[in-house]
Amino acid sequence: MASTKPPAQGHVFEVVIPRVGRCSFVSVSGLSEEIGVNEYLRVNEMGTTLKVPGRHVVQDVTFSRGLIADDCARKLEQWYLETRDIATGDRNPSNNRRGIVITWQDGQGGLVKRATLVKAWPSRLEFGGLDATSSGVVLQAVTFVSEEVNWK
Repeated sequence: MASTKPPAQGHVFEVVIPRVGRCSFVSVSGLSEEIGVNEYLRVNEMGTTLKVPGRHVVQDVTFSRGLIADDCARKLEQWYLETRDIATGDRNPSNNRRGIVITWQDGQGGLVKRATLVKAWPSRLEFGGLDATSSGVVLQAVTFVSEEVNWK
């Protein structure tokens, strides 16, 4: 029987990052994973192609928020700087990867779906363009890479 529940709305979500906390974001993009397809041509009288599962790839995920001088921004920037220090060999990589939890909620705050980025770390920190003629908000974006996504 078909469900009579309405679908989740994209504007009701929450992001929790260990040692950063609950942060508000304007958008989360790139949350996806895929399995590549390997084609194997069988040499027989039919010359058929067999398609088999290939490499599993988790896409990078970008979180965007208005530039605010708050605790979340400070901790995200600190985590990025720690990661940069690891890349240059100035820091030990232990405890740098974290599980980021994203939850979709219904209009009453109930859980609809949960995704956990496993062993995630920030790979890019970006600040929106500055324009003296604009009245828009400056956005801060942080891109994370992870090894897998757990869906619940």
